[in-house]
Amino acid sequence: MNMQSLYNSYIGIKYRDQKSPDEIHHHPFQYEVCEDDSTELFIRDAQGTAFSEWAFELMPADPGYLSAPVHAPLLAQQFPQLDLHDELILHYLLLTINTTLSIYPLNRYNRMNDWMKGYCFFQLSGLNQVTLLTDEQRQQIRGWLLYQYLYAHPVNEETLQAFSYKEQHLIHTATDISVRDYMTRYHDEIQQHYEQYADRLNIPSNAVEPCKALTLELLSHLEGSAMALQLPNMPEVSYMLPWLNDVNRLLEQYRRDKQAFFAVLRQAAMEPPNAYHAHCFGMLLQNYACYILSFDPAELHVMVDALVDEPDRCTLIISRLFIDTIFVQHILWQHGQTIHEMPQLIAHFNDEAKELYGLK
Repeated sequence: MNMQSLYNSYIGIKYRDQKSPDEIHHHPFQYEVCEDDSTELFIRDAQGTAFSEWAFELMPADPGYLSAPVHAPLLAQQFPQLDLHDELILHYLLLTINTTLSIYPLNRYNRMNDWMKGYCFFQLSGLNQVTLLTDEQRQQIRGWLLYQYLYAHPVNEETLQAFSYKEQHLIHTATDISVRDYMTRYHDEIQQHYEQYADRLNIPSNAVEPCKALTLELLSHLEGSAMALQLPNMPEVSYMLPWLNDVNRLLEQYRRDKQAFFAVLRQAAMEPPNAYHAHCFGMLLQNYACYILSFDPAELHVMVDALVDEPDRCTLIISRLFIDTIFVQHILWQHGQTIHEMPQLIAHFNDEAKELYGLK
């Protein structure tokens, strides 16, 4: 399955207004616009439910609302350590993974979470290639990105805390069950006993296998075990892409010449806006947060000092760094700091940033 071509289509539809991208004509899935104006992946030439929703009706009942559960988990024989709560959490994860490439209409309430989830997925895909971080730093970033990916979906608190990495393999922490093993066996069970579940499924039996393949491919990128995804090249973003598609180059440049990095931020802030450029500009700012501020929040002062002579541009860059996501707020909290302790930073917030952080 060519995930890069699928990802190119996702970016093209979401940020470049492409209606019928050619890249996935050979792919088993195709994007279609739904009645609620979302754009979802469907199995090509098959009548049925969107990939993101095919397993929704199979969601186990919440055991917390059952007075006396009498059934066992679906895969109890394969995973005897699994209880009903664990099964429900793993199903939430399946639905979360399967919505990674869904495209939703955005509003003030979902915009930030939508952006954060997509960002974290892209970064997890390429994290193993960031060799200028130590193994310990990569592990720290990997766990943090997974947390933010789940948080942004959003999932409930139990699911948010339920998964971790063993080396780079995603596991259900309490049971030590490999998520890949579970997802593989889950799809196999549905496919092999399709007639038992047919009344709750809106996809044909031959659609389960490609759904399984895509889920496992998405999981491979969450684990960083597949070829890293790349943002597609377009003229308006070509000068940023080397630092977005290869974080090593960003770290090398920042360590060698910080002013050159800030010069690119200034250029990006000056460019005529379009959706894809704005997306890549946001990615660059959040890479700065993820790979630099995570380990040294004091670098925020370096950024302010580098931009302060251009107050309008400084306000734009600093505000976007804080408005697009809550990453920096979390980073400061992890280091025992708060935004309120940085008046020299707050001085460059625009009205939107001040409102978001309760500073008005």
